[in-house]
Amino acid sequence: AAEVQCSGNGVLRYGVCWCKPGYINADCSLLATQRNREAVPHLLRYPSTTLVLEAGVSMDRQPSVTFWPMRPDWGWEGPQQLSFTAVTPFPAGLWVRGTDGAILGTPEQEAVESHYVVEAVPATAGTGSAITVIWISVVCGSGGCPDIAPQTTPAPGDPDGPAEEANTTAPVTNGTMVAHARLVLFGVSFQDAQLRQGVIKVEADFVEALQDLAACVVDVTQLYAVSASSLGAEFSCTCVGEACDPHEEIRALGGALGDPGHDVHLTPFAAQYLQKGFQIYTL
Repeated sequence: AAEVQCSGNGVLRYGVCWCKPGYINADCSLLATQRNREAVPHLLRYPSTTLVLEAGVSMDRQPSVTFWPMRPDWGWEGPQQLSFTAVTPFPAGLWVRGTDGAILGTPEQEAVESHYVVEAVPATAGTGSAITVIWISVVCGSGGCPDIAPQTTPAPGDPDGPAEEANTTAPVTNGTMVAHARLVLFGVSFQDAQLRQGVIKVEADFVEALQDLAACVVDVTQLYAVSASSLGAEFSCTCVGEACDPHEEIRALGGALGDPGHDVHLTPFAAQYLQKGFQIYTL
């Protein structure tokens, strides 16, 4: 992608145009009016601005990754369906997923700290773009850098990456209702779970357990460390048809988790994640 050009309403630093108050767009050329905020993506940012990664370790097992997927947030007023592109090439073995900006892959070799720029444009309705920067370094472990074969990085025409890491969020169509909720598990360390089995496996455990308790389609959208000893999971509950109410399904799901006599408490999921208590609430 072409280098970012900055208008007189911002300052160019590290490949990003930092806008003065009251301006948006990648080049800071647009006034932040209500109309522009609704049409133009803005406030794009990753949950962590600096990552120190270990070569040969997949992103879902990296100790510095405390949110999963490692993808950016953006302004709720603007377009919500965005397409993402790495403006600057990421370290070997890493790529940016085109559908949500998640940083995926396994870093292959040592790399000094540098800044990497990601741009988001509306995937459907909307105009303009937003840009953010994240600092990444790749270090070798105590045994040195592993000798790993280069990965197949998705081509520009295939921005979503390997099928097993594709975004599985259910589309919202006519007759579809979606509710979002947060589940906080106490006494569960994000980092311990991450290092023991990888966050992708933790995410799969959550989906399998929650799906068995609800008539809606459950999709875990974010895992993160609430504290040193608490794990948070944000998920969606998608219902199709009037017979299914996602808010009621979430309440029923919470009731099942809180009922010691429910069969879910006989599962490995309960043994691993529900021993110290939990909280669940809609967003």
